[in-house]
Amino acid sequence: MKFLPYEGQEPYVFISYSHTDQETVTKIIEEIYNEGYHVWYDIGISPGEDPFEYIAKHLINCEVAIIFLSSKSANSHYCKSEINFAISKAKNL
Repeated sequence: MKFLPYEGQEPYVFISYSHTDQETVTKIIEEIYNEGYHVWYDIGISPGEDPFEYIAKHLINCEVAIIFLSSKSANSHYCKSEINFAISKAKNL
């Protein structure tokens, strides 16, 4: 990505995707960012930090979540967890 994940207090878009699809989704994510939206995606999780807790915090605080579905993300434990959590929190998908 050509920008860092958003970490401020303004509304932002949460991005969920399989990292194996990164080449495909990067262009779309950058287009969303270039349209002026704040975007958060999961990169830079510190060693020792619980990835589920880190991701959940950002998913809870997002305005909308965009889920990039593919055969790889459909089989990803992380992606399935993010989708289920977003639904349980009644997030805009």
